[in-house]
Amino acid sequence: MHLRFFHFTLLLVFVSTLNYRFFANVPGVPSITLIESVSVILLMLLVLMMLVRPAIKNSVLVVIKGEPLVLYYIMWVGFAASIGLMYEDDTVAAYLKDIMPSVVLFYMVATFIRSKKEVRTFFKVYLAGTGIHLLLGFTQIVFGGPRILALNEGAQWKTDIYGEVVNVAYIPTGLFTHPNGYALFLIPIFLLLMVQIIFSKKYSLKILSVGVLSLLMFVAWKAQVKGMYIWTFFGVLLLLLPSRFERFRAETGFIVLLFGIVLISVASLGYFDETEVIGTMQTRYDLWMASLAVLSSAPSVILLGGGVDNMSFMSGIYSNLVDYPSSHNTFMDQVIVFGLPALLLYLAIAFKALRVSAFMVVSVSKAERATPLFLHSALVSLLGAFFFEPALGGTMLQGQFFLLCAMAVVIKRRSYGVFKGLH
Repeated sequence: MHLRFFHFTLLLVFVSTLNYRFFANVPGVPSITLIESVSVILLMLLVLMMLVRPAIKNSVLVVIKGEPLVLYYIMWVGFAASIGLMYEDDTVAAYLKDIMPSVVLFYMVATFIRSKKEVRTFFKVYLAGTGIHLLLGFTQIVFGGPRILALNEGAQWKTDIYGEVVNVAYIPTGLFTHPNGYALFLIPIFLLLMVQIIFSKKYSLKILSVGVLSLLMFVAWKAQVKGMYIWTFFGVLLLLLPSRFERFRAETGFIVLLFGIVLISVASLGYFDETEVIGTMQTRYDLWMASLAVLSSAPSVILLGGGVDNMSFMSGIYSNLVDYPSSHNTFMDQVIVFGLPALLLYLAIAFKALRVSAFMVVSVSKAERATPLFLHSALVSLLGAFFFEPALGGTMLQGQFFLLCAMAVVIKRRSYGVFKGLH
């Protein structure tokens, strides 16, 4: 078989679903992830081939020119990291190191996955990687391991749906250190399996998907992550949106996203007020207040970021967590770490992908609707969950986000052609 960049892209996709952090538990040694290593090698190979192969160079430049928001985002993040290094603060650079592989993943997927056959192969690789991740979680439930990465301290206070602290000895975390991140990682795969059950014409594939989905639901239940349950429910609702509302799919997606965030926030506040149960949502509210205090006390953070140390200090004042560097909100963390311009670019990337995937649902034949339907519902669900979780520093979670956004580019520009009116 002749190796092409398509095959290297599949390797990067597979690695992004089964990432591993080396030296994570070694004091004084910078950790490095598997996807960082592979993405650096592939990026150097890509740059080399662009110098000697004009066709590859042109293909990459076409995607970069058509999708400049991701480039602008990483350029701003790099600028914010350089400012931090000038003031001897390397925390922003550490976040940059985590995000850079996802940007490489985005541009490689958007450039080198072109035909419908390649899209199908992509999903097979994606399913294979996440399937192995799912099996790892299952063995952790049954046998208590292997626990490749040790649970972090916060996992010890994991609560169930009733607000009671659970026994984490057999809780599934996969290659994550906390069940919450693991459950967020499984949201897109849940919706992808639902799409296959609904749209596949092969009964063997339907039966296989039902089996894997049953396993996923068992693992998800044992993970006791309420946010996953809620946002997968909203994602399924979007999958089942009646055809008469299809032309309003983009608007419906935004409404569901905002409605879900407000509903969860207000309902949980009311629950805690009535029952006087202090749960993890109360801690989230406290951390959000701490993040607002950081922005008000250090206005420069709003523009340039670099507020991680301030956030660690404020967390001990406003919440029951001491030296916690995150607001427990991916969007607010964008501002604290990189500044407001980074958040605006990040949202622009997300909203464009949402709009494109919604547009594609009504623009292609019924036989081709499954992919854009999956992408749109998965993006809404993942972004909603990101509002309540600190997913900025995780290479696998950000890899999921940029992977979904890249596939929105693929189905628009490659598989189904370029549609006028989409810029």
